[in-house]
Amino acid sequence: MDQVVLRQERKTVFFRVDSSKYIGTGHVYRCLALAHQLRMRHGMNVEFMTVAWDGNIASLIEKRGFKVHRLKAWTKDISSFDPSLYNWREDALQCENVLRALNSRPMWMVVDAYFLDHHWEEAMRPHVDEILVIDDLANRRHECSCILDQNYPEDPAPYRGLVPDEALILKGPKYALLTSGFEHESWEDRALHERKKSSHVHVLIFMGGTDPKRATIKILRGLKDYFRKTGALFYVLAPRSNPDFDAIQRFCEDLDTVIHVDYVEDMPSFLKKMDLVLGAGGVSTYERMALGIPQVLLSVAENQYSHTRALARDGFIVFLGDVDTVKHQSIKGALDLLLSNQPFMDFMARRSRALVDGLGARRVSDLMAAFGLEVREATLKDMWLIFEWRNSEPARLASFNTSVISKSDHEAWFKRVLKARDRKIYMGVLGEQSIGMVRFDINSQGEAMVSILLSPEFMGKGLGWMLLNKAVEAFKIECPEVDTLRALVKKENIASKRTFEKAGFSQAYTSFIKRL
Repeated sequence: MDQVVLRQERKTVFFRVDSSKYIGTGHVYRCLALAHQLRMRHGMNVEFMTVAWDGNIASLIEKRGFKVHRLKAWTKDISSFDPSLYNWREDALQCENVLRALNSRPMWMVVDAYFLDHHWEEAMRPHVDEILVIDDLANRRHECSCILDQNYPEDPAPYRGLVPDEALILKGPKYALLTSGFEHESWEDRALHERKKSSHVHVLIFMGGTDPKRATIKILRGLKDYFRKTGALFYVLAPRSNPDFDAIQRFCEDLDTVIHVDYVEDMPSFLKKMDLVLGAGGVSTYERMALGIPQVLLSVAENQYSHTRALARDGFIVFLGDVDTVKHQSIKGALDLLLSNQPFMDFMARRSRALVDGLGARRVSDLMAAFGLEVREATLKDMWLIFEWRNSEPARLASFNTSVISKSDHEAWFKRVLKARDRKIYMGVLGEQSIGMVRFDINSQGEAMVSILLSPEFMGKGLGWMLLNKAVEAFKIECPEVDTLRALVKKENIASKRTFEKAGFSQAYTSFIKRL
């Protein structure tokens, strides 16, 4: 018998994101984190479109293995967040030219640009299946399938009315787009902000990749005497894109307790050596929170102020306000407060880790992959594929019946189910790949018992709840007389429990059993 191999069509995702001496590099880095997950977890082809402004890091994107389409820098570098000051039509025209040259239609366009809004997104709609907007301003309308704001707090209310009613709103640090290495599971051997056996406390100073307000050199000069008398060892992270690179280098050479770092290859490992951070309230805030590192933060851009203040209000960090107005004495006081109060630092570390687990990019990539999910009714051709899934070890462990099912028993059961009027089976499909099934067993009380089975290849990718929702939608159309759905889940099957809860099921009761 010939073996039939099902292949999922390789989907393409485009990112429209910029970097420059004014914009900074944070937008690109968070997009790279998401792009990496899309490529590694879901095998997607990812390409970038970016304007070649002064100070851009397009070459870094290429070094990460992604294709870059450089757009013409037809205007001066954008230093304002006002879309009315930017010619979105020219930008959209260049992007459309790139998309028209493709052999296939991209599944997603991800746009991370404060100066683009619904006008630009409406121009992209005919060329892509879905649009994801990454934002944190909530100050303009969007035409999108999904909007992501990774900043604290988690309330989605600011975006209601700014996006279509059916758009998915992802709000809060649960969706923070961090690179690999910040996940809690990647450093389980490190206790909660474990103090190193060292004669020095290690403090990092980092005011962003481009530091357009030249905050780093101002802080260094204002704290020069403090560096000499404190017992801490200070690391100043200032790459060559910093406008005061040479001055910072000379400053650090004159002090034994201040070390200049111009490049970090492995940021998670570098940060784990730090006991405290004095920094800007940008994307890096959530990286440090995931590692449980206490922070004293300053706002260096208008989009940082609101969420950084909220984090301070709820005890996650210390916030000193805008970098242009903060007094050097306030910085010294905040550093002394933390360095002399270990219980307070531990408290901040625990709260930070509880809020940010480093899995945001993985969650978002899983959601994006699931947007292409469709369901259809099962047919006889699905019989042996479901047989393989049911007898896989992960499926048997999750089932109430953990024994291996024979081919003859499965065949008889499957044919019986297909003919039954009180049973429905729906197959979940991504492209041409079947990824799982949902079964409904209807009783005479207008209820149906629901069970779900995923292909082992697609377990742990966040697809279960979306498959369940899609199947329920199809089932409601075919069986409108059913008004209640029930499901039984083994106590130890936490993943399945979360799948049903995320799909809108609530736990009704707990059953007990005693074998005699």
